[in-house]
Amino acid sequence: MNALTMFLHAVHAEVRTQKLLAAVAMFMMYIKLFYWLRLFESTAAFIRMLYEIINDIVPFLTFLVCCIAMFANSMLILDQSRRINGEEDSLIGPVFGVNFLDAFVRTYLVALGEFDIEAFNGLDSSLVWCFFLLTTFIAQ
Repeated sequence: MNALTMFLHAVHAEVRTQKLLAAVAMFMMYIKLFYWLRLFESTAAFIRMLYEIINDIVPFLTFLVCCIAMFANSMLILDQSRRINGEEDSLIGPVFGVNFLDAFVRTYLVALGEFDIEAFNGLDSSLVWCFFLLTTFIAQ
C-alpha cells in the first residue's frame, strides 16, 4: 500500500484516485490479514468456518440472483412501458445510470426491506403491486 501511495503521489494522480485505490488496497490488506490469522489456533477455526460457509452458500446465491433478476427484468419492462407512454414517475430510480443494473439494485434493495413505493400508482399499478408483493415474499 505504501508503494502504491508513493507511486500515485509521484505521478501526481488526483486525490480521489488515490483515495479509491487506497480503499481497495486497505481491503486487500484485511483479506491478507484473514489469511495470516489461519496460523493461530484460536482463529484458524473461524477462518475455516467462514471459508466453508461461503462455499456452501453459492447455490443459494445463484438462486437469489436469478430471483432478483427475474423481478428486476419485469419491473424494467414495466418502467420502459411507462416511459414510452410519457409518464414522469419512474419505477426504477437511477443508481448507476444503466437501466438493467439500476433495476437489479432497486429490486435487491426491496429484498433487503427498502420499500420505495411512491411511484407505484399510475399505468399498470396493479401489476406493479403484484410484482412488488411477490418480490417481498420470494426474495426475502
